[in-house]
Amino acid sequence: MATITDLVPPGVVTGDNLTTLLEHARANGYAIPAVNCT
Repeated sequence: MATITDLVPPGVVTGDNLTTLLEHARANGYAIPAVNCT
C-alpha cells in the first residue's frame, strides 16, 4: 500500500496532486485541515 508521501510531494498541493491527496484521504478515512486559505 502506498503512503501519501509516495503519491504526493511535500509543499503546496495543487492540480492533479490535490485530487490524488483528496482521493487518498477519502479512501483512508482522514481529513485535510485547511490552513491559510484565502
